[in-house]
Amino acid sequence: MKTVYLVLLAGVMTVCAACTTAPLAPPTTNISGNWVGTWQYENVQQGSGDIRGSFQQDGASLAGNFNVTGPVLNRTANVTGAVTGNDIILNNYSYYLALRKENLEIVEVQIDKSSPCAGTTVEKLRLPEGARLISVMRDGKAEIAVGKTELKPGDQVLAVLQPGKEDELRQILLKK
Repeated sequence: MKTVYLVLLAGVMTVCAACTTAPLAPPTTNISGNWVGTWQYENVQQGSGDIRGSFQQDGASLAGNFNVTGPVLNRTANVTGAVTGNDIILNNYSYYLALRKENLEIVEVQIDKSSPCAGTTVEKLRLPEGARLISVMRDGKAEIAVGKTELKPGDQVLAVLQPGKEDELRQILLKK
């Protein structure tokens, strides 16, 4: 499984793909601004690279856009999350590849144990019009997403979609 760990130069981050059920402590810091760091796959032999971008914090809410280098298909990462105390909790991150001529986007998301689609087959998903799952990466092996493919926690899913469909897709794959 290709899990990306971000090591940001400004400090240690707590990275979490799931929403927490415990109440969040109020933020004790504001992390708005530019960030530069490195990332690596869990299996270091698969590669690593740099990440550069910015966070915008509004109270405890957090959003950011980052450019990613290294052996990755997607060069842009859009991230949302929260700041609690001195910790940063990232959730619902996805990576994008815009196919401008085709008027399509390719989005990568990671399924976690609290995802509403975990344990569901592709054929049972009610995907938005203009969105299709392409592949599922599990335990370092990719497979074409077909109707009988079951989505499991830890899966990295690639989808192709028309611009503007990402929020609908995110709702189906990630939010409860």
